[in-house]
Order: sequence, then structure tokens, then C-alpha cells
Amino acid sequence: DLAGNVSSIAPVSFVLDTSKTELILTVSPQAFNPAVKNIRFVPVVKTGSQINSYVLKIKDSAENVVKTFAQDKALPAFINWNGLADDGSRCKDGSYYASLSTVSANGSEADTNSQSFVIDTSVPSISVTSPYSLFSPDSDGNRDVLPVEVKECSSEEKWACSIINEKGDAVKTYVWKGTVPSFEWDGTDDSGNKVADGSYRIVFTSEDAAQNSTKAELSGIKVDNRETKAYVTAELDAFAPNGDGFADVQKFSIRLSLKDGIKDWSFAITSAEGNVVRKWSSADSVNVPSEINWDGKDEQGNIAEGVFTGNLLINYEKGNVVSQVSSAFICTVTPPSLTVKTAPKYFSPDNDGEDDDLYILLRGESAVPLKNWSFCINDPENGRKFWSVGGKSTITEKLVWDGRGNNGELVQSAMDYPYVFTVTDTLGMTSVAEGKISVDVLVIR
Repeated sequence: DLAGNVSSIAPVSFVLDTSKTELILTVSPQAFNPAVKNIRFVPVVKTGSQINSYVLKIKDSAENVVKTFAQDKALPAFINWNGLADDGSRCKDGSYYASLSTVSANGSEADTNSQSFVIDTSVPSISVTSPYSLFSPDSDGNRDVLPVEVKECSSEEKWACSIINEKGDAVKTYVWKGTVPSFEWDGTDDSGNKVADGSYRIVFTSEDAAQNSTKAELSGIKVDNRETKAYVTAELDAFAPNGDGFADVQKFSIRLSLKDGIKDWSFAITSAEGNVVRKWSSADSVNVPSEINWDGKDEQGNIAEGVFTGNLLINYEKGNVVSQVSSAFICTVTPPSLTVKTAPKYFSPDNDGEDDDLYILLRGESAVPLKNWSFCINDPENGRKFWSVGGKSTITEKLVWDGRGNNGELVQSAMDYPYVFTVTDTLGMTSVAEGKISVDVLVIR
């Protein structure tokens, strides 16, 4: 100054920073289960000044702050959260988001919000069942498909289903979004071809965005397309259970193409009118017998007469139903029914032109064919055969007799000649009809 005093001040350096802080906060994954993994927040900062402090707040859908991260230092590269609140409790399932605020060295402040994310601890769930596990997709109308009934199912972004064979190969696959509907498997693969016989399992899987996963299995499924056929043969066209030792029993032979896997069976003797007179079933024998003998009696022990068939019915566990009927046959213990009619009442073969011939009408009715028949007129004095005629299966219903014996001898006047009409059927049953032929007084001129 004017007095000669001298003073100096050292220069002071300073920074002029008017930059603003730009913040972005990313979150990954968008959904998480804290029991499985943490969620990660990654801040992206664009600023010309250093971050001196930050506050990260996690808020629920009601804007309640459940967790706070705050430090007076630079932002880390990422912040992990394990789903625990500030009080140490597990946060509930629901939607959340994070808000981040910072203070820079130049005093500028910035804040940003993350995208919303979800805490999800619920595992996908499904409950499936089937009314049966064994089926035969052979288009016979019985158990051709396997019904898969879904009782309960959570809604998910994706459900997958695989039908797996004994080798572990998936032969059929399904995919659904939302819930799984009940469905039917027709026993085909993804190409539409019939799968091989064997054991299968149906596996359902799902994993949600929080990586909660589940697996449900319907095991023990069996496909059986083996052919089921049956053959029933009746040994006799007719039989007579009369105890004579000849054709007393009807024997049925039964042959099956598949003997195992039978649920139940029955064999019924059925009349032409549809009435069951005798029956055998799986209550009598677990296995279907190869032979069944019928003695001709009904359930009450009485002889059943008429036309019958043997009816076999088999129900297989895999759904096939086999029904087979034998050829019709006759059961009878009634021998042939015979009638004899002659005219005139008195005949006189004396060549006078009046009542010289005897007309004989024969009739035999039988449930079965005839084996043979005979009509014999005997000598009234010695009982020997005087005149006779006969045949095999067909009766000559109208005979004309001139009164002479097989040796040409003429009947005697005013005598009664006994006759015997005998018929035997193919079952060995024989009927006999007897009577007399009256000869009038002969006038020989």
C-alpha cells in the first residue's frame, strides 16, 4: 500500500461441476423364489461426478417399504436381495419393485424405479387319475382309450406331458398353457401309429418364471392289443340223457386264443326261446375250462328238452368282450310219437270189389331224425310174422295191403290180425304202437 506494506494471497483451486446424474435400475429375474435363489438389482449410472451415497428401497404393491439398503459410499456393481424384510421375516408372495436414490459429490440427486418383479413360492400343482390302467386300443368299443382325469391343476405358463415306454422313450407328448384339461390317450404315438404292447407311464411337468417346478406321474399304464378269440364246439347234434349209455351227455370243447387276463366268464345253456337252463361261471372256476359236460338237467335237476345252444361270454381285464355260441343241438328223452290208422274197419279181401284193400296210415313224430321203422302184421294163431314192411329214416305214411302174407297166403276169414308198428330214432329211443286188423267174413266165389 502507500505505506509500503506488502501482502500476498496464494491461489485456491476448485472444480466447477454442474453435471446431472442419470440412473437406470435393472432387475433379474422377473420372478423368484427366495428359497431357491436371490434376486439381483444392477444400477447403471451416467454421471460426471462420483456417487457419495445411495438408498435402495424395496416396496410392495401397496407402496410399503419392506427392505432398505443405504450406504454413504459409491454404488456397488449389483445388490442381491434374499427376500427377507428389514425385520428378518420372509416377504409374502406378490408384486414388488425397487426405488433407487443417489447423492453425487456435486450435490446432485437422482432417483429411479425398477420394473416390477414377483415373489412366488407356490409350486405348480396337478392331481391326475385314471379309472383303469390296462386297456386295449383295438377299436372293439371296449376300453379303446385311457381316460386321464385331471382333478386339480394350477394355471401355469406351460404344462408339458410325456407318455414314456419301458425303454424311457417318450412316444407321445402334449403341451398346454394355463391348466391341463382331462383327456384320453388312444394308444398312438406322435405319428399316429399304434404303440407296442407293454408298460407306460404318463409324466406331467411344469416350471414357472420363479423356477418353481413340479413333476407328477401316472404309472403302471399297460397297453395290450393281443387278439382275443374263442371257439365253442358241441360234440353231438342231439343227445338223450336217459341213462341208456348212448349219447347221454353233451360235451362242449372250448378253445381260447388268450387265456390270461380274464376278469370273469360264464357259459350258459340257452333254449331257443332265450331262457337259460344251466350256467357255469368264474364263481365255479377261475380259469375257463377246456371242456364242459352237460347232463341235460336244468338248475333244479330236471331234464330240459328242446333245442339249445352253448353260450360263452368272457370279459377281459383289458376291456375285450368275447361272445361265442355253439351250433344248435337237441336234448330230448321223449321217444318217437306213433299213430296208426286203418280203413275200412272190417276188410274182406275176397275179390268182390268191396273192401278188398286195407289202407294203413302211419305217422311217427320225433325231435330227432329216425334210424329205422317197421310195420308188421302177425299170424293170429302162431304169432309169427305174416306180412311186414319197413325202412330207414323216412316212414312210408300210406300203405295198401291186399290181405296176403309175404308168402302169398291169404288171410283167414273172420279173424283179428295183430300189428306192431316200431320206430327207432338216431338216439336209440324206440316206440311201439300195437293194434288189430279185423278181417270180415270172406266169401270166395
